[in-house]
Amino acid sequence: MYAQSVKPADDSWYSSVLKNGPHHHLINVSESGLLTHLPAHSVKIAQHNAHHLMRVFPKGTRISSKNLKPVPFWGIGAQICALNWQTFGASLQINEALFSGSDGFVLKPAALRAGGSGKLSTGVKKRLTLHIAGATDLPLPHGRDEDDAIKPYVTCILSHPDNLEDEPPKRKTAPYKHHKLGFLHRGVNSAPTDPVWDEKLEWEYEDNELVFLRILVKSDDSFAANPVVAVAAVRVLYLVKGWTFIRMLDLQGRETTSSLLVKFDVTDL
Repeated sequence: MYAQSVKPADDSWYSSVLKNGPHHHLINVSESGLLTHLPAHSVKIAQHNAHHLMRVFPKGTRISSKNLKPVPFWGIGAQICALNWQTFGASLQINEALFSGSDGFVLKPAALRAGGSGKLSTGVKKRLTLHIAGATDLPLPHGRDEDDAIKPYVTCILSHPDNLEDEPPKRKTAPYKHHKLGFLHRGVNSAPTDPVWDEKLEWEYEDNELVFLRILVKSDDSFAANPVVAVAAVRVLYLVKGWTFIRMLDLQGRETTSSLLVKFDVTDL
């Protein structure tokens, strides 16, 4: 069975019944066009998407191939968010967190399926605590060698479906500095590529099954923009308690030999 693509001319597709449209339709809408209906009509759109398909494509001004942010659209049940694969940026990192290890599809949360409420956020306040111990075998930025020291730090961004426009909340550790004072620090410091931070980062957010955490290891360079060394993203729903290693990827989305030792804790407020 095929779905026929339809570009909506009005709001009948979610407010009542799609006018002059096929029963098995696929709503094909731009991110900017869809955002004009959010959050006022989020629940109705999610209930529509529990029975019909939706594809969200980038707005026309994204001429640099920069991707749309899929999380808010997944949060209203959109089955397809059109992403380009040229740059492994924030959107593809989160896409990796949702679909990695799957067969290419993931079952929607119950609230977004037929019979669901259409509202994904529960109203329950949560606190996410991330204890970052350290990393191993960090790759060096392009053009650097072992003698050209890096000052790695971790910066984390929490992405929530209800966050439509605002900059998502970001937390970061202090840069790891490798002392070079000869015998005074010999054997005390690990190498800059094996940093130890032992810091905790915290966020408060409304409970939602489609919350994601992006984790970036960057170098605190005083002479230029801080380069990204390695990246990862996780879906908060998938987190396991206790200490765990996170595999780190490079900026092309390929696995590296680097890993991050962390501990997650999610509690009710």
